[in-house]
Amino acid sequence: MAFDPFSFKTGYTKNWGWLYALIVLVPFLMVLAITFYVLSLLITDEDLYYKKKSYNNEYVYSTRSYEFSNLEMVAEVLPHSFLADENDRYLPFRFVNNTYFKDVTFDDGEQSKRARFEELSYQTTDDKSNLPHLIFKNEYVPFGDSRFLCLNLKYRSKDEPVAPYDKFNEVQNLPQCHGMKQEIWGEKDPTKGVNLLAWKEFGNQKLSNCKNGIIRDKICYEYAVMESICVIVEPTNDDPSQGWEFVTGCEEGGSTIKYKKASPGQEYTFDNIPIEVRAYREPFYEFETSSTNFGADLSYFGWLSRMCWALCLIAFICLLIFGCYRLNLPSHKDD
Repeated sequence: MAFDPFSFKTGYTKNWGWLYALIVLVPFLMVLAITFYVLSLLITDEDLYYKKKSYNNEYVYSTRSYEFSNLEMVAEVLPHSFLADENDRYLPFRFVNNTYFKDVTFDDGEQSKRARFEELSYQTTDDKSNLPHLIFKNEYVPFGDSRFLCLNLKYRSKDEPVAPYDKFNEVQNLPQCHGMKQEIWGEKDPTKGVNLLAWKEFGNQKLSNCKNGIIRDKICYEYAVMESICVIVEPTNDDPSQGWEFVTGCEEGGSTIKYKKASPGQEYTFDNIPIEVRAYREPFYEFETSSTNFGADLSYFGWLSRMCWALCLIAFICLLIFGCYRLNLPSHKDD
């Protein structure tokens, strides 16, 4: 007797064997679709290579990520007039990698399905009381711009032997410290660095608009105070082995300082001012599958998964049609 657990042969259903085939095929295709989908997610770093592209009309490096992240950096604020302890002389940086993904369209019209951006930087805060204080109160106004300060930057590659901070390499192309002409400078102190003004004074006679200032002698005195410091560096001659050099500031117009308006009656100590060093033209990567890589390119499993789901849907619809057709027919038994 033929295998017929659901008694399909007892009705008028023709080709009842196909009905059993569909019942088996639907779950089988579902298992295949799920399996292929899981396999499509198992793409490792070896399955991808990085393609350098032009984005926003700028050529972006794809090989500087390691060199920049392999640095150890320190900052030194000069002069040391307020230095209470020699151990507070240097401000060590910590490395920060902010990675995010998004879809982009390149200058040549090519679209990336998944592009990775890396924003690399070194960050620290001046918590050593190296900066002067501003007391924005009536009895002290006006007091002019702050005195010039200088931010020296040093680094070493982690591939180099460990050395004390004063033996680190100085970032190249730093400007001359303006404060050297006015302040007491140590004999061994660096003479180059990013020039800083902790605050800037603005005086005008438009007294009706003096909302953020203090009026003295019919002049409205307003102040902009330093909020953060940010500089950009790049490899010298595009070769990290030759060193790293200062390029510009991160703020509008190449400024190294971000300012905010000071509020009357407030005291500004400039403790914990954020200091950041960024890589010039930060690395950008486009993910692409490679036919010459050492890993297995498993991305085609995604297409197989979609195909199995489509076949599963077709088989399920056919199963429903056969089932409905059988229910509408009277049953009979074979002679």
